[in-house]
Amino acid sequence: LNDTLGGLRAERDCLREDSRRKDASMLAGKQELVAAEALLMRDCERLEREREREVGLLRAQLEELRALWNSQAADKSAAEMKGRQDSELQQCQALLQMAKHAQVQSASELQQLSLLLQTEQATAASALQHQ
Repeated sequence: LNDTLGGLRAERDCLREDSRRKDASMLAGKQELVAAEALLMRDCERLEREREREVGLLRAQLEELRALWNSQAADKSAAEMKGRQDSELQQCQALLQMAKHAQVQSASELQQLSLLLQTEQATAASALQHQ
């Protein structure tokens, strides 16, 4: 009886130690997920700031082209002005397309980061439910 009782106690102690290790592992995993989430959020914010900066630069370039076009237009004949207007309009349109592309690319990157974050959160939630 004492041997059986001793064996049961040893088994109980072993189970407790396993439970402690699993708890520690789950806590470490949760901390890693929280850290990963913070990194993803920081990356999202950085991408948004970069996108806003790029759009601002493109808008400034567009305004410079418009100002240049306006100043030169007064000095030239109608035919010359038409040719320059067409060229500058094409440049403006190209800049606008670049800005749109940068915005779409940034939005796509933000969406990918958001999906990754959702996946990590779902994995963490699932891991916590199975605990």
